[in-house]
Amino acid sequence: MPPPRAPSAAAALAARALARITAAAPLVHDRLVGAATVMTHTQHVLSTIANEAEMRRVISLVSGLDNPDLPRHMELYHSNCGDAVTLAIVPSDPATTISNRSFAMGIIRRLLLSISHVTRGERRRCPGCHKESTRESSRDDSLRSVDEFGDHMLGCKSSLPTRTRLWHDPLVEVWFMLARVAGLSCG
Repeated sequence: MPPPRAPSAAAALAARALARITAAAPLVHDRLVGAATVMTHTQHVLSTIANEAEMRRVISLVSGLDNPDLPRHMELYHSNCGDAVTLAIVPSDPATTISNRSFAMGIIRRLLLSISHVTRGERRRCPGCHKESTRESSRDDSLRSVDEFGDHMLGCKSSLPTRTRLWHDPLVEVWFMLARVAGLSCG
């Protein structure tokens, strides 16, 4: 038997939207059917339920990519959760402006994509400390070695002076500026 016709085009669209939402978040249906006669903040409640269902789906996908002994993808995912500022800043001065290459690298890392590719049998090598990767993929490695995601390079002791000059010192200058703007005296 064919499904009943909707009384209007808007009702048909609403029914399709409800079907999509309840497929992803079954609790939405329970909330609508089992609700009291007066529902307050319905849209907020339904979007919260749908967002939580989507978050659980993403977490299960990310954990499926990870090495259980070294959950670097999950660490990075949780590190980026709630960061609504990074992509919303309007570049207006040197403190909020980065090069296209740095921006692309940050997005690649945020999307958990590999930044260095090697052919089968090749190993990655850190240009600073000359340490080599122990496996083709970091997923197969129980230690944090030179990996395809650039994590080793971010923490390598040989790059400490560069990190200090490019990251630490500019951040300290911004904090000092903010403290001065707030009326604090700082050295």
